[in-house]
Amino acid sequence: MVAIRTARRALHDALLKPDRPSFLQEVSWDGEYVQIVIGTYGPAANSRRGIDDWLFKVCMPLIRDGVELPLFRGVDDRGLERALAAGIDVRPPDHHWYAAELEKALEYGGDHPAILIIDSAKADRTWREVAVDAPAEEHADARRFTQHNPLTRRDGQRMLYTRLPPTDSRQGSEYELSYAYYIPGDATDALIGYIRCVPAPLPSTAERSYP
Repeated sequence: MVAIRTARRALHDALLKPDRPSFLQEVSWDGEYVQIVIGTYGPAANSRRGIDDWLFKVCMPLIRDGVELPLFRGVDDRGLERALAAGIDVRPPDHHWYAAELEKALEYGGDHPAILIIDSAKADRTWREVAVDAPAEEHADARRFTQHNPLTRRDGQRMLYTRLPPTDSRQGSEYELSYAYYIPGDATDALIGYIRCVPAPLPSTAERSYP
């Protein structure tokens, strides 16, 4: 718990830099989760590049200090409520979910989503790859991890063990390999905070500039 509190504090302090962008409306930390409010004109996804660039620059000093870049997951308001109660929005909390960089996460959860900021050090991938001729113990460990039979990779030299059930169309797909995670421990220790995207208030007539 000390490590995650340190990560939350570090992110909160980094966000309080004086050169704050105009879309950043609020930054707070209640001792548990970091809360960021961003206002956008239109869907947040339309501003995803600028928001992603800004937060990456904020995180750069933390990365140099050894803090891993977090994962980002876009959810709607109900998903945020579930995450604040249990650390992640999926049920049960050790179920798989999908996350990526902030720019992609802003495409999910509606026009003004909430973005979960998840400690990547507390998350794990949903799959394991084992060479076909690896010792039987490695295959046994991978099978216990996934509880499913493996898939044979196209080259025939590797077996892919995945936690996704065979009924899931994304099992073994490039999408799973790129974006699927789960939290093996206490999910409340993995959630650093969240970004709430809200409609930005339109400027008054006097403040508007016209071409």
